[in-house]
Amino acid sequence: MEFKLEEFTLSPSIDTLKKCKKADLIVIAESFDVVVPVNITKQGLMELLIDKLTEKGLFKEPAPAVGAELGVLAGTPAPLHALPTQTGMSAEELKLTLCIREVEVRNRELEVEAMHLRLKALEMERGAAVAASPSATQSPSQSPQDSFDVSRHIALVPPFRESEVDSYFNAFERIAATLKWPKNVWSLLLQCKLVGKAQEVCTSLSIEDSLKYDVIKATVLRAYQLVPEAYRQKFRKCEKTATQTYGEFAREKDALFDKWCQACKVETFDGLRELLLMEEFKNQLPVKIVIYLNEQKVVTLADAAVLADEFTLTHVSVFSSPVRREPVSTDRRVRSPNGARRNATASASARETRECFYCHKQGHLISVCPTLKRKAQIKQTKTPAPVNRIQIQPPSDKSTKVVESKKAQIDSIFRPFISDGSCSIVGNEKSVPITILRDTGAMQSLIRCSVLPFSVQSYCGTDVLVWGVKMSVIRAPLHFVQIRSQFVSGEFQIAVRPELPIAGVDFILSNDLAGGKVFPSPEVIENPTVNTSVSDPAGPDSLPLFPMCAITRAQARKFGDVVDLSDSFMSPSDPPSSPIECEINAPVTEFQPDDTTLMLTVGKEQLIKAQENDSTLSPCFSLEHKTTCEKSVSYLVDDGVLMRHWSPGSGFTHQSVRQIVVPQPFRPQVLSLAHDHNMSGHLGVRKTYQRILRYFFWLGLKSDVVKFCCSCHTCQISGKPNQVIPAAPLKPIPVIGEPFEHVIVDCVGPLPKTKSGNQYILTIMCAATRYPEAVPLRSLKVRGIVKALVKFFSTFGLPRRIQSDQGSNFMSKIFAQVMAELNVKHSTSSAYHPESQGALERFHQTLKTLLRKFCTESNREWDEGLPLLLFAVRETMQESLGFSPSDLVFGHTVRSPLRLLREKWLSEKSGSRENVLDYVSSFRERLHHAWGLSRASLSAAQSKMKVRYDKKSVARAFQSGDRVLVLLPVVGSALQAKFSGPYLVDRQLSETDYVIRTPDRRKKTRVCHINMLK
Repeated sequence: MEFKLEEFTLSPSIDTLKKCKKADLIVIAESFDVVVPVNITKQGLMELLIDKLTEKGLFKEPAPAVGAELGVLAGTPAPLHALPTQTGMSAEELKLTLCIREVEVRNRELEVEAMHLRLKALEMERGAAVAASPSATQSPSQSPQDSFDVSRHIALVPPFRESEVDSYFNAFERIAATLKWPKNVWSLLLQCKLVGKAQEVCTSLSIEDSLKYDVIKATVLRAYQLVPEAYRQKFRKCEKTATQTYGEFAREKDALFDKWCQACKVETFDGLRELLLMEEFKNQLPVKIVIYLNEQKVVTLADAAVLADEFTLTHVSVFSSPVRREPVSTDRRVRSPNGARRNATASASARETRECFYCHKQGHLISVCPTLKRKAQIKQTKTPAPVNRIQIQPPSDKSTKVVESKKAQIDSIFRPFISDGSCSIVGNEKSVPITILRDTGAMQSLIRCSVLPFSVQSYCGTDVLVWGVKMSVIRAPLHFVQIRSQFVSGEFQIAVRPELPIAGVDFILSNDLAGGKVFPSPEVIENPTVNTSVSDPAGPDSLPLFPMCAITRAQARKFGDVVDLSDSFMSPSDPPSSPIECEINAPVTEFQPDDTTLMLTVGKEQLIKAQENDSTLSPCFSLEHKTTCEKSVSYLVDDGVLMRHWSPGSGFTHQSVRQIVVPQPFRPQVLSLAHDHNMSGHLGVRKTYQRILRYFFWLGLKSDVVKFCCSCHTCQISGKPNQVIPAAPLKPIPVIGEPFEHVIVDCVGPLPKTKSGNQYILTIMCAATRYPEAVPLRSLKVRGIVKALVKFFSTFGLPRRIQSDQGSNFMSKIFAQVMAELNVKHSTSSAYHPESQGALERFHQTLKTLLRKFCTESNREWDEGLPLLLFAVRETMQESLGFSPSDLVFGHTVRSPLRLLREKWLSEKSGSRENVLDYVSSFRERLHHAWGLSRASLSAAQSKMKVRYDKKSVARAFQSGDRVLVLLPVVGSALQAKFSGPYLVDRQLSETDYVIRTPDRRKKTRVCHINMLK
């Protein structure tokens, strides 16, 4: 029988207590505030409850006098007279004696019944006397509390919970009505259990009000804002949660509606009608009128309409712009057909007639004028133009002082990596300036907690584990932050810490956001700002003065032949760290051949001197005014500049071309401008050569163009569509001798999710027998993969070597630990080179095709047909081996459907039984013969494939320390790859595999096939 606390509270008894379990006894103890020891037994707990509840008056102790009397009356009858011990009595005498004893017993029972009747009569007389005596008129000083023991019933009052105030009063009234407590003691019993805010508001009441239960109830409900409006909002905003059933949601809605109606004292249909009409009426009113109606506590719709009209006439100026209340969550589209259109038209026309007093345009006001805001922003960024001399003044802004004080705290060793930026919470336009430290040795960006008001709304829902120098792991929550800096800008997930290790730094920018960028890119701005970083500690009087370099009109006319392209788009993309000052009278020896960052401020005189000092142009000077053997080419000196003259001949209509003979110091700049510039487009050798030849010439121009284009880093990384890296000669995988000595594993997926939750396939294949196995998995986690592999190994034995790709699940520590425990060597294939385990990849293609056909034909889940399709693959012949995988593993032909049909048609019976020794010897001989044939067939197939593959292959090799470009995946997109680098070759593993150092990647070294290198 199930124990119910409410029934025990209404009628407590020792018998019910003895039938309870220990858990029920603990619930009773908590309900009646009985402290239970920790290691108490059930019997001890029961005795403790009996004592405590008896002390509280819940269990009545039987009166000894009455009990003794009842024991005499209702107990065992008095001992009968002893039967005579004579043994010579006859049967008749014995019967007579027995009848006498029965009569005596019957008389005793009648006496007991009479005594019970007298007791009931006395109780009835006493009750009638108590009911008939008017206590109020006879003794005014006597109260109902004199006959009602409050102390005995306090324990029956349920404890007060501030989270369930409304339901608490309902439970209290139900218990009081059941136990027939006098109404005038309800307030006293209730105040004994109140706590928190309810107790505070009750103590503020007067003595007269504190004795009234209704006043206390209304005061407590008002203190917890449980007024009719609060119940209405709870009912309207109540929505179903994800963990809630529809039945629970319906009960919650029902309870909230009843509480709303009960708070409004609605008991009839007319009252409910007025309640709903009033709610709909208030939803269409401005907020001020709704507040006024709530203060007046109006109930009917007619009274509310009259009061609203009076309030509107009294406060005309308040409603210049109507303000709506927040609509209810329910969709209410029923409205007046004319009123809604009229209001919408009126508001639209009022909005269109607004005119801005600044730009005099309609549709907005001056407070939101975009022209005025744009002008204010320009004024804030504009700095006064310097005249003659520039003097750096210390900033007077308080915020700037704060930033400078922060930067002053930073150690000088970090200042080259310090920059400024701003950040804000995602969704909040208010940004906060921050000091950023670029940390190239960290993988997680961190921000100080006090920079922004982080909350639950900005929390990503996940944490990140940060591993520091102390080799301890710290958990840091991730928040969405909007970052604006010279490195990166956008919305990112940033880890938040209370403090950062570098004083004065607000944000540590790590490699997860900045990547390989160490310093911010130079930025060209329209209005240059004053460099406030230059300061003199001596004081403001000793601030340095810088002369303003202004060029007058006379100087411009003097140097009119010098064209300065340093500030135009013709300048190189990577300017030198220190500018090269080119003077007119400077010697030509300052131009070195390896200076590829030469500024284009060279004049005509410098060009002439460079040509005269260049020994490689001596043959050209010797051919001056002479015609070469081609007759169309000649050299001449025009105004001191050595030129090359080319004429097409008499049979052509083209004009002759004059080309400047470029000296050796200027050739790299000409090549870079013709090939590397943004307007050059990194064209090929032929087009670059033709472009230079139109204006310039020097001996060996074609070979220099070829070398320059072939060594261009951008062209090597990007490549061209028609340029394909020649494949290296094929190296066939050596033939394995024993079955399941070398196992290849891989994963397929994600596939369509089945009813059982499977979405991936773990494929396993023996490299020797090509025996495949496919295990459906729900996820690609390493634990599920390890369980499937152990199950496979328990059937076919532990392999010596297992091969896989470089997936994260196969490269995890758990997988490596399991393989080490099983003494299995783990080898990985080259990244992005599926040919390393081509047998398994080819099986993937076959398996996907079979699964697609199975699902199309049978309309069943793919994991249901996986065992059937594996049987089909295992029992068919493998082309490279010449045998089926089942034949090589089991040594006999499996019984397939075709063999079953053949046996049925021919009525074949099972073969004759042979001796075990004969069977074993023949089995081993047959299996040995099959193995020899399969290895020979596989070697022949590999030789044929190598001959076909090596027709277009080219043998290549790299040495340790060579710089190569590697085909690697794009960061953030694993399915896209491009050539990156250059990287250094660490060592050579085989004829086709190399270990490459990739310091800017997550994996510092990786194994790459030679076909991925160039």
